[in-house]
Amino acid sequence: MGIRSVAGSSRAPVARVFTSNTTYTPTAGAVWCLVEVVGAGGGTVSFSTTASGIGVSTGGGAGAYIRVGCLPSDITGKTITVGVASVGGNGSGSSVGSVITAAGGGVGNYGVNNSISAGSLGTVNGANATSTPLATVGTVLEAIAGQGSTRSIFYSPGGSTTAAVVVCSSGGSGKMGQGGPGLNEVYIGSSSAILGTGYGSGAGGAYASNGASLTAAAGQPGLVIITEYF
Repeated sequence: MGIRSVAGSSRAPVARVFTSNTTYTPTAGAVWCLVEVVGAGGGTVSFSTTASGIGVSTGGGAGAYIRVGCLPSDITGKTITVGVASVGGNGSGSSVGSVITAAGGGVGNYGVNNSISAGSLGTVNGANATSTPLATVGTVLEAIAGQGSTRSIFYSPGGSTTAAVVVCSSGGSGKMGQGGPGLNEVYIGSSSAILGTGYGSGAGGAYASNGASLTAAAGQPGLVIITEYF
């Protein structure tokens, strides 16, 4: 029969979307809440290369996601904190007080080789996954750790400073956002990170070479949604 019938009311649920910090005050008459919390995604860093060098970054990690059913009284007066995406840094976590928390995604790693030679191979480990989010009130309906990113690589089979294989990992994806795609190339030049979409996703990995620099990028911000039932 659905949650509305169980609650004994024909009034439609109200979805309250929070994109900035505030304090939760329930709508009058609310008897049950569905709380969704996602941390902000991780960004990618900046770096510079020498005239004969190359560098690659990995994608940033996604923020964690949690969905909790609880009573309005469980979270009334709690501070809603919405995770912030940082250019070149980790995403911060989102939370409802200290009772529902979801960590932000980690910033992508990078590596630079300042002298490309025949058979040069470089690998950079990706951003780590987050811990599983937690709630100490209500019933946890879903809890997903923030997705990390895979490693990025470059390979120069002939030692050329004009051609190489560059494979940069994508940013982490989550329940509410798609990570930015990583950039893959066979020509050494430079690129800019492609940002993720939605909420909580990580920026995609990118590369630079031959004296170029890579500009840092940000992941996508976090989000808190509280759907109230009457």
